[in-house]
Amino acid sequence: EMMKHSIVILDDEPLIVAALSETIDWAGLDCEVAGTAYNGVDGIALIDRADPDIVISDIVMPGKTGLELAEWCFKKHPETQLIFLSAHSDFEYAQRAIQYGVRDYVLKPIDPEKLMEAVKRAAVKLDSLEQEKRRFSYLEDAMKTAEPIISSSILFDIARYGVNMLRNEYRN
Repeated sequence: EMMKHSIVILDDEPLIVAALSETIDWAGLDCEVAGTAYNGVDGIALIDRADPDIVISDIVMPGKTGLELAEWCFKKHPETQLIFLSAHSDFEYAQRAIQYGVRDYVLKPIDPEKLMEAVKRAAVKLDSLEQEKRRFSYLEDAMKTAEPIISSSILFDIARYGVNMLRNEYRN
């Protein structure tokens, strides 16, 4: 089943924030806007508070650059998916952003279709992370359940003492 993904939108232009929060069909993408901010410092506080699945952020903002934000997210909220908005098609910047796990890059003026595609890609990534986690905890549970059985079994004794030791045990 699809989970609803929470989104935070950061841009120093209130009109862009309003346009993105209000004109995109977030519900149709199984997403909801958890909060918005107009600079990097407030953005970081908001991300810490809301722990969103996806952050859509302008690259150039007062207080923190998008790159600083990405580096911080990478360390503190590693599973959060970042999508950058940028007025400059600055390839070098994009490359540097990738090392901090930045998912996607949408150029301004923003094409809503392109942004929605980027959000869908981020959601797919989040869902696969979630499945991996579930598989992992399923395996962990299976191991925990099996442990007492394994450790009390004859196989465990063979592993520990060798076959000869057991032969002697059963003779007596």
